[in-house]
Amino acid sequence: MAGHFSGHKFSVPFIVPSTFTTGDAKVTYQMPCSAKLEDCRGYIGTLGGSGGYTYVQIRNSTDSVNMLNSNGLAIAYGDADQFASATLATTASSLTVDSGDTICLDVDSCCSGASEKDLTVWTLWTGM
Repeated sequence: MAGHFSGHKFSVPFIVPSTFTTGDAKVTYQMPCSAKLEDCRGYIGTLGGSGGYTYVQIRNSTDSVNMLNSNGLAIAYGDADQFASATLATTASSLTVDSGDTICLDVDSCCSGASEKDLTVWTLWTGM
């Protein structure tokens, strides 16, 4: 199967369709092939609290590597239903995964510590 993805772009959505709070591995996905992370964007349908940011991280659990920069994907309060873009990690090895690696969506903080609803994070990959 891995050869079918080579050179092709594909997306993997990480969706939390209900109320969420902070924590690791809110959503997990097992990669079907070796790939490189190319882009990451996300939004929250219903923001909680009264200000601040919600920070999420894409993590290769198999290799214990964060795939976004140190802040991860930052979604500002007041930006509900607007896509925020993440800055990817600067180390190339942090952006590549092997077939079978488990990729996790971690929620590091929520706006003003409040619970929020309807988190969607889209990742774009290129198969290798």
